[in-house]
Amino acid sequence: MTKTSRFNYIKRGLVGVCAATMLTGLCAGTAFGAVADQESQTAVQLKTADVNISVTVPTSPVAVAVGSDGTFTDIAGGTFTNNSLCGVHVSKIAVAKTAGSIMTLKGNTEFGADTATNNIAKLSATVGSVSLDLASYSTAAKPTSAIELGTEATADVKFSGAIKNLTAEAMGAPALDFVTITWTIAADTLPAA
Repeated sequence: MTKTSRFNYIKRGLVGVCAATMLTGLCAGTAFGAVADQESQTAVQLKTADVNISVTVPTSPVAVAVGSDGTFTDIAGGTFTNNSLCGVHVSKIAVAKTAGSIMTLKGNTEFGADTATNNIAKLSATVGSVSLDLASYSTAAKPTSAIELGTEATADVKFSGAIKNLTAEAMGAPALDFVTITWTIAADTLPAA
């Protein structure tokens, strides 16, 4: 019979405890597994109703010089500049006759040999590439062709036309108020999907 020392018993006991601990650790790892990734979502909204459009619109008086034949052409009328975060368009134009005595005719109306009507005129404008007969806008109306400006886009305004049968009173004035133009600008909307 072999004698076992007390030290050997302690060694065997320690080995047994270590083996049990390792076995428990392995079982625990397998039983619980790795922690799964967790996801959650955060909605971010833009309050676009609080965003204003910013467009520079021509407001300065335009001085139209009239030639000896009564015509005026390519008179600079200012520039539209879209400073907005979105595209914009001219939604309405209104041309109001001032207190002066000039009568505006539509572009397709001929002056002809009319010598009876005093101070008659035609007035057109070009905004970018869109031509407008301004007599068509005696009440606020949508332009016949779309006038659109993308973000940071510009469009020059030019006036042309003619005047006939000026009276002595009109000829004596250093400048005649002709018309006032009101431009209404609106933000573009995306087409429905």
